Amino acid sequence: MSAPFPTVLMPGVMGSRLYFPNSNRLWDPDRPARMVRWAPVWPFRSDDDNRRDLHAREPAGVVLDEGDVSAAERDRGWSTVVWSFYGGMLRRLHAESAGAGAHAVG
Repeated sequence: MSAPFPTVLMPGVMGSRLYFPNSNRLWDPDRPARMVRWAPVWPFRSDDDNRRDLHAREPAGVVLDEGDVSAAERDRGWSTVVWSFYGGMLRRLHAESAGAGAHAVG
């Protein structure tokens, strides 16, 4: 019998915690204070402002937020995904993985 394979969760952009270095902005749905900067509220901010700040042709970094996960969970990449949505699922997948574990790549 072969060893079990780990489960790897790879969410899309909306489910990842991202940092845009060119505009010094964070996309982190788990932190409302970080997300409020994306709200297009006239006359302070527009959708065009958001498009410029995204720098679609520039790579984004991944936020490694340690507030929601243990050190072992962080080592499995769990801090790189939107925890309020994927946290429970990752813990359940890990518990049911027959020792192979569950990992995430934001």
